[in-house]
Formats: sequence, structure tokens, C-alpha cells
Amino acid sequence: MVYVIKHFACLLAFAALAQAELTADQKEVQFRQVAGLYAKNYAPYEWKRDTQGFDLLDTKPWIERARATKDDLDFADLVIEYVAKLNDGHDVVNLRSDYNAYLGFDVDLYDGKPLIEYIDRTLLPRTVFDYDIGDELISIDGVSIADLTAKYWKYSISANDRSTARWAASLFTYRPQASIPRAHEIGDTAEVRIRKASSGQESIVTVNWDKTGTPMTSFGIVPETFSVRRADPASATVRTLDGPPGAADAKAKFRQLQDQRTPRAARARRLTLQGFGARAPRWATPVGFVQRLGRSSIDQFYSGTYTSDGVRIGYIRIPSFVPLSSSFAVNQFATEVAYMQANTDGLVVDVTRNPGGYVDYANSLLRGLMPDRFQVIGFELRATSAWVTAFSQLLNESIDFGDPEWVVNFWKYELKNVQTANDQMRGRTGPIALDTGEDFEPSLDRPPLTNANGAVVSYRKPIVLLVDEMTASGGDAFAATLQDTGRATLVGYRTMGLGGTVQYYTLDGYTELDLSITTGLMSRNRPGATVIENVGVQPDIANDYMTADNLTNRGKTYVDTFTKAIVERVRAQGGQQ
Repeated sequence: MVYVIKHFACLLAFAALAQAELTADQKEVQFRQVAGLYAKNYAPYEWKRDTQGFDLLDTKPWIERARATKDDLDFADLVIEYVAKLNDGHDVVNLRSDYNAYLGFDVDLYDGKPLIEYIDRTLLPRTVFDYDIGDELISIDGVSIADLTAKYWKYSISANDRSTARWAASLFTYRPQASIPRAHEIGDTAEVRIRKASSGQESIVTVNWDKTGTPMTSFGIVPETFSVRRADPASATVRTLDGPPGAADAKAKFRQLQDQRTPRAARARRLTLQGFGARAPRWATPVGFVQRLGRSSIDQFYSGTYTSDGVRIGYIRIPSFVPLSSSFAVNQFATEVAYMQANTDGLVVDVTRNPGGYVDYANSLLRGLMPDRFQVIGFELRATSAWVTAFSQLLNESIDFGDPEWVVNFWKYELKNVQTANDQMRGRTGPIALDTGEDFEPSLDRPPLTNANGAVVSYRKPIVLLVDEMTASGGDAFAATLQDTGRATLVGYRTMGLGGTVQYYTLDGYTELDLSITTGLMSRNRPGATVIENVGVQPDIANDYMTADNLTNRGKTYVDTFTKAIVERVRAQGGQQ
């Protein structure tokens, strides 16, 4: 008997070694799993079907293509393409690879052209790369910018074309295999054609690819011990990174819903799109700017003051909504707001290039800018039985903790909301809060910031909010709240339009792919403009940083424009306190 078992094990090992790529059957099972996850959990399905022209439930042609892919990396690329069709920057497919290749310089789109905005002089000293900030990339290895953009588009989806084009441009010179399955299939060098801004002359330079990490060439050897057309438990392992909702601590599961950031903000790389999530602003501070926060490593914000035309102006940059410590960051923000209230006539708040973050933290900062009660952004949650369980547990906790009757009734209402939606075909709830108020109630209503004595300490003077096409997710919600309440004048460019909340899933079957899925839709408090997904938040005053003039002059025109806006708002409101 022992001999038989050993002999059988040897046969399985031999079969595994002979199979270096997934079979067509295994690819079909894995693709159906991806599609099933989206069918079950993806909140904006109907919106994407009707506005983006993509029906994720129409899987027949995709399954046929999946079975026909020539190898594992082609299969991964197909899954990426499928998800990219949603045009949803929250939804990203990643391989578990640490391989990266970098040419030593970054480009971004200024006036629609890929201009150099950063050069790593340790990799590219002047003696081998005699180019400057503002010079234009024309081609790489003879491939034009238009063709490069088309090639990297599906790896860069960010809900609107301008944001996507800028992410695609970042991939011209930086190739992470976590995002691009065949990123490793490059030579040791690249022939780069560049046009100098100073002379207009074009020249070609050979640049080395700086490669790090280990390339992934397949998903590994996966034995097939029986037909995967039967129920194959090995390929059916799907879980959220924190476990299934409702499995343990309901509050922890509820917090899974609060993630409002673009997954691209967290992808591993030495450099990212310049300034994305960075504490300091991209532009040079104006003459007379006195910096306050941003020097110490513990500072969660960059701030300062300056004067223009006799108006005292405060400035606070919020780099992201993922602080190292929420309590510390909220207290630091409250202290800074109090200073600005006492020492400025108007305030500029900057959420440009903000990748988003957590709902509760963003809403806490909003309280510091709201002198009156206000409503936060609600989310239409794609209901599932797991979330019914989670909300049921939250209700029971509220009862067990002895919360006031009105709080318990709130939780009863929200549980009924989720139950009703779950009983419908792909049902979504009405707008609900993804964080709770001070009494642990799931209300969209929020009070202004107060001190220990109950006095309002929120900023009460005019506010200008800076936004751009890289103001994403939680940044979208933050901007929408300030605009919907009429609290701020928005200056800049339309936000990215990541109008949902994201959860993370992993396929631990044949492919080990990691996915992020939009499970709830933001719902604005603005008649005729309730959807943020793919729409974004439009500024009240246009002010585009992405011009060659701002690149070469460190944003002087951009700064002058928003400074004029806050001065005019202060004067229009009579310098009210």
C-alpha cells in the first residue's frame, strides 16, 4: 500500500513538471471566477453598460479568447484588458511581481506633449544625457508617442481620458511588471529621440534600462489531477485581503468599505507620477510665503501664509487621505485651521494630485472647514449577503453598547436598506454613510468641528479649493462635498472621477492575480449631478497646471490665478470673519 501511494505521488510530480503553462480549461475556470467576482460585487455595472458601452456579463467572447491565449502572461493581459473596459480607475489587476525597469527620467503631458519633468542624474549624468526639464520625448526605439500611448492605455485606466493619458505617459519610461505582464521583454538599452526646447533640434540617445527585481515568466507549474470542468476546489479560492465581510469583527469589515483611493497610488515603484500623494506642492511658493507645516517628518500637511493685494492668505495642502495616524493628523489639522482662522482673511486648500484614502478621515477634515452642519457624500452599496451579516452585527453591537434609541433605529434602517437591495437583482442600496457619527450612528449629517467646551472652531472665512485631474476618489468626494454645500470655490481642472469605494480581492487559484473592485457608488447632494464616476467634479474657475509655461516657470501663472481667485472671494464677502 505504501508503494502505491509513493508511485501515485511520483506520477503527479511528473505530470506537474510537464505542464509549465495553464491549460485552456484552467484559464476558463479562472476567467469565469474573475467575471463572477465582478457580477457579484461591482456596483457601477449598469452605469458602465449604459455610458461606457461595456457589458461585463457578456463573457462568451472573453472566455473564448482566454482559452486561446498562448501562455500565462497573455492570459493575465487579457484579464487586465477585460477590467480596463470598465474605464474605472478603482479597478486594477496586478501580478505578484517585483520586476521594474526604468530609463532614469520621467515625462508628463504638458500642453498635450510628453515633456521631461524629472531626470535622475545618478542614472543619467549630464555627460550621457544632455537634456533638460521641458525637453520633449518624441519616440522610444522608433515607436511614436501615439503608439506608445495606445500600447499602455489599458494599464493606465483612470476614469477619464486625460488622467489615463497622463498615467500612460508615466509608463513610457517606467515599466512595472505588476501592471504590465510583459514589461520584462525589453532589451538592455533603449534608443530615445528627444526634441530640445531651447533649439527645437531632435537627437537620439541610447539609454540603459535600470532593471530591478525578478521577472515573472509564468504562474508556475500547476498540476491538473482531474478535469477542471468538474467542481475544482483548488481554483475556487477567492477571498478579500481581510477575510470575507461579516466573518469576524463587524467594525473591521465595515472599514473595508471606507477605502477611497486609486490602487495605482499604492503600486510599488521607486518613482511615481511626480507629486502624486506628495506632501509639498509642485509649484514654487509665492514671494513672502512663510512656511508652517511640512518641515518635520511627522507633519501630515504642508502649510503657510502669504499676502497679496493686502489680503492675508492661508494655504494648506492635504497630500492624501491616508495618514500615518488619523487622530494625530486630525488634531494637527484642527490646530492649523485655528491658526488660519485667527491670522488669515481667506484659505487655499490644495487636494491636487491627491490619490484619496479613507472616508472617515476625509470627513473629519471636512468638519474643520464647515462652520455649520453639513451632509457628507453617501454611497450606494452593492448589496450582498455578507454585507447583510456585517450590518446585522453592527446593529447588534449598537444595541449591546446601549446606544440611544435613535442611533439603534438608524442601524435598523440601514440593515433594512441592505436587505432590501440584496433581495433584488444586482441591487444597490440608497445612499448610506460609510463612516459613523460621534454617537456611532450611520448618518450622513455631520456637525462642524468643536472644542472641548462645545464651541465651533471650524474655519469660517472664504475658501478656495485646488483640484485637478489627479484629484482622485476620496479627493473627488472631498471636492464634491465642499462644492455641494457652497463652502468653497473650486479652482483648477475637473477631478479624476473615481466615484466609488474600492475593496481588494485575491485569486489564490491558478493565477494568483490581485484585483480591486468598486463595491459602492458615490451619490452627490447636488440636483442634476449625483454621479461622480467618470464625471468628476467640475471646477468653478479653470486653472490648468499642465502647461509648458508652468513647468518651466515652476507654476507662477498657476499660483497667480488661484491667488487672484481667493483675493476676489475675500473681497466679495467683505472680508467676513
